Amino acid sequence: EPHQIEIGAVFNFPAGPDIDFPGEESVDGYATDECLARLQPYVGAPYESSTLDVLIVAPDEHGWDDGDRRIACVLYHVDFQPLTQPVAGSGL
Repeated sequence: EPHQIEIGAVFNFPAGPDIDFPGEESVDGYATDECLARLQPYVGAPYESSTLDVLIVAPDEHGWDDGDRRIACVLYHVDFQPLTQPVAGSGL
């Protein structure tokens, strides 16, 4: 089925439950670096030549205080065209 987004990875920020929120810039920076690094193994093409872009979903301070450390890498076509196949291993 055509789809707009695909989750390329889900992982945890490496901080235990007793660590105070490090700030959005720190969490988002880590999430962006990790999502970009995980794109090539998942898609089969480096980010620089891929037709995909990455949106991160990461905890804010409220989620962090509730114990959420999960980060999701959401993949979508740079021109917002529907994805007509799974992007895993597609080389897109």
